Amino acid sequence: MSGFLAPPGAGDRASAGMDEGRRSGPARAMNIPSPGPVSDDSARAAEELWQAVFDNPHIGVAIVGSDRRFLGTNERFRELVGYTEEEISRLTVIDITHPEDRPAHVKTADLLRTGKARDVYIEKRYVRKDGSIVWVRVTAMLRSADPYSAIALVEDVTEQRAARERL
Repeated sequence: MSGFLAPPGAGDRASAGMDEGRRSGPARAMNIPSPGPVSDDSARAAEELWQAVFDNPHIGVAIVGSDRRFLGTNERFRELVGYTEEEISRLTVIDITHPEDRPAHVKTADLLRTGKARDVYIEKRYVRKDGSIVWVRVTAMLRSADPYSAIALVEDVTEQRAARERL
């Protein structure tokens, strides 16, 4: 598991109390289960918050399964890596992680998987579809609604890395 992010608990709050027929947006598209009853107003507010995070044009969002495959991504994430939604759904995080960064990625993801950390942070490189490199800062956590998948927030830090290297 790799690149994933959301506010703490967003995975369970995002769809709380909303049945399958009434959920919309990312929660429904990614089949995020409802963990328990809450008021319709609370569920609606949580869904709106999750939708705002998911639709943020500045932050990539990816939901990654236990097999490291992408279960869902937002448009910004797909722009970062240069793949379509259909293409990225056939790939794993390892597939797009730069070969030199894979060991650090696996070590970091294992901290989540084994419960040694609630959330993790890593800067690493993704190899875009066109072969170019993009540096990203990934903050990830396990989804409380499904502890075998993770949510990652992914920021493009290519320019910051280049500026640091010029100093």
